[in-house]
Amino acid sequence: MRPRLTRSPFTLKLAYNADDVLADTDLPVSPQLYEHYGKALRRSVDVTFTQDNGSGLSDRLRANASWFAAHKSAYVMQALRDVQLDPTIPDDQKPDALRAMLRLFDRWTDAEVNTATARARTAKQFEEFMQPDNARLFPNLRWIASRSADPRASHKKFYDRVWAKNDPFWKTNAPGTEWNCKCDIEETDDPVTDNSGVPNHIPPRGLEGNPAETGQLFTENASYVRGTKGNKAVAEAIETCFYPDKQPNLSIGVLADRTELHQNIETGRILAANGNKVVIRQHVLDGRKNPEYEINGEVADAKRIEGEKGVTDGFKKALAQRCTVVVIDLNAHFRDRHPQLSQLAKYIDRRRADLNNGVVCIIVYGKKTATITSDNATRESILRELEKIKS
Repeated sequence: MRPRLTRSPFTLKLAYNADDVLADTDLPVSPQLYEHYGKALRRSVDVTFTQDNGSGLSDRLRANASWFAAHKSAYVMQALRDVQLDPTIPDDQKPDALRAMLRLFDRWTDAEVNTATARARTAKQFEEFMQPDNARLFPNLRWIASRSADPRASHKKFYDRVWAKNDPFWKTNAPGTEWNCKCDIEETDDPVTDNSGVPNHIPPRGLEGNPAETGQLFTENASYVRGTKGNKAVAEAIETCFYPDKQPNLSIGVLADRTELHQNIETGRILAANGNKVVIRQHVLDGRKNPEYEINGEVADAKRIEGEKGVTDGFKKALAQRCTVVVIDLNAHFRDRHPQLSQLAKYIDRRRADLNNGVVCIIVYGKKTATITSDNATRESILRELEKIKS
C-alpha cells in the first residue's frame, strides 16, 4: 500500500542534483538520494526529540530512519533502471519519464516524513506516559480523533475509547499506524470503555507495531525493504551507508548493532567530544563479531569492564579482534563507586608490551577520556594521565 500524498509539515528541499543521480543509475544505492532521504527522515525524529532523555529511543529511531532511507535509495535506483529498460517508452521520452519518477518518489518522501513525525511523536508520548508517576496518576489512555479534514475510516472505531496503558492493544495499535495519520492519544484516569466489540486494525505493511516498543519508524515489511531484499549488490552497498550523529566527528553505520546501539553511541559521543574522529561500524563481518568502532582511522572496540582487573581481559579480547585501539569504558559498571586510579594504572601498565607495539588505550569515564600510548607507558605516566578522568 502506497502512502497517501499530502504536504509535509516542513519544506523538504531537494538535497540532490537530478542530473547527477540519473548519470549513475548503475549504482545499487545513490549516495545523493540516501543523504537526501536520510536527512529528511532523521529530522522527523529531531523535531520531536529536541532533547534526548537518556533512554536511547531517539537513537534507535534515527538509526531506523537511516536504514529505511538506504533501502529507499536502492529501490528508487532499481525503478529508474526499469524505466531505462522499458521497451514501451520511446527513447526520446525516457529523460522526462526518469525525472517524473524521481518527482513521484519525492512526493512519497513527503508522506513518509509526515508519518515518521507522527510515529516519533507517538513513541515519545508512550515513553513519557509509561513513567511510574504518570502511570500511577493516569493509568489509562484515550484515543483522540484525527485532526484531518478528511479522516479515514480505519481508526474511527478507536475514537474516544479508553484502554489501560498496559493493555496489549497498544502493542499493535497507536497513532501512526496509517500513512499521514493525524490521530492522537491522551492520558486519563477515566474508566476503561467496553472495547470487546472493537475490530482489530491491520496496518499497512511497514507501519506495524508501536514504535515506543520496537524502536522502528518503519519495519522490515516496508515495500522498499521487501523490494530490495536478496539483492547482493544492494546489501553490500548498504553496508557502506553511514549517517552523521548530532555530535560532530561521529558517524554511524546503518547496520550498527541494534542491541548495544545507544551504549555505543553514548561512548562514541564522549570519544568524539574529546577530539577523536569516531565511526560506529556494522556489527557482524564474515560471520564473526566485528569491532564496533573505528577511531582516528584505527580499528577499535569498547570493553565495559566491571572492575579494575577487567583491563586485562578487555585488552585480550580487543587484540583477538585485531584492534589497535582498546577503549576501556567505565561508565557502565562504575556508577556506584569511583574507579581506583592506582589499580587501573597497575593493570594498564601490565599491558606495556602491547602499548610499545603501537596499541592505544583510551579510558572513558563520565564525559572525560584519558589516552595511554607508548609515549606515556610507565606506571607514573599512566597514573598522571588517568588524573584527567577524575570527576
